Amino acid sequence: MLCLAPLLCGQKDDHEHGPVTFTVLLEQLVSASRERFRPVMTYRVDMRPRGNSWYEAKYILPEAQSCRVYEHPQLRYVCEWSAKPKRDFDQFVKTYEEGLGKGWQRTEVPGRVRTVRFTATERTRNGDIEITDAATGIRLTMFAVT
Repeated sequence: MLCLAPLLCGQKDDHEHGPVTFTVLLEQLVSASRERFRPVMTYRVDMRPRGNSWYEAKYILPEAQSCRVYEHPQLRYVCEWSAKPKRDFDQFVKTYEEGLGKGWQRTEVPGRVRTVRFTATERTRNGDIEITDAATGIRLTMFAVT
């Protein structure tokens, strides 16, 4: 009877986790940047003969078309959102800025393509994050801590 007590009281089993919130998912990815994205990597994809390769990501950000971990030229986690439907870039950046919370410095990167970079104020703790408004859509790149 004691074994059934959690079930009868409506509590969740230890193995059942509710849906992961956006903030928790972002925290997991930032944490993975400190571990060279090993917790995020699933299987490796090799494209021959061009030699492109990547790892499919275990964690995919909301509404992203793809999320991958690339090793070359620099270790990074990349998610892409298509240009359609058109997303408000400023609102998109604001959502991620709020999700990151305190401890991040926002910088507008000069150039032809709109790019916003978030740098952890405690440099040894987290990798940088760039959000770019590319012609093909929005791209989020999180760099591994080196």
